[in-house]
Amino acid sequence: MMLRKRNKKALCRQVAKLRKKGYSERDIRLKCASRAGFASHADTHHLLTSLNMEKRLGTVVKNRKKKSPFEDMTVEQKKSVDDIVCFKEEDENKCLILLKDYRIEDSVIERNDDGTPQQRIAIRYQMIDSVTGADTDSPTYKWKEGDWYSFSGSKVMIDQAQNDFSREDLPLVTVIREFTNKNRKRFYKFT
Repeated sequence: MMLRKRNKKALCRQVAKLRKKGYSERDIRLKCASRAGFASHADTHHLLTSLNMEKRLGTVVKNRKKKSPFEDMTVEQKKSVDDIVCFKEEDENKCLILLKDYRIEDSVIERNDDGTPQQRIAIRYQMIDSVTGADTDSPTYKWKEGDWYSFSGSKVMIDQAQNDFSREDLPLVTVIREFTNKNRKRFYKFT
């Protein structure tokens, strides 16, 4: 069975439009799921592969070997990096984290165009409970019990970890903020 030309064009245009707006590949797959699902019933393996839409839940779960990057932590301690990011209008004092450790490693899922794995940063942290004296030179922080870890593929965060600070500076009170570049592409950065 073949896919109609208008359906193929609509899928390609939607993917191109979302990439131009700066959406991540995961977000593009989610937004185009209906069209990609419809197309998957036809002979479209090459089309879906070229649009990077061939990832299915089974292959993603199989590729993502559940394992913590830190020896003494469990998979249940993982949080999405979006849970700790400070977005534009949010108060930074509510998004503070105590960065305890980090590791830069190869991604299990994401690949570069040449097939090599992309880099990702794994961070270990505690989340803020409350801040007293935030306006003074020496605020007092109260941290929630328990450590968490998250992964990010942000090239800016990886660059900061390699060049701006070192393991000797840890533990470090910081905020992960979301920024937008001139092309309206979102990225995360330690501040």
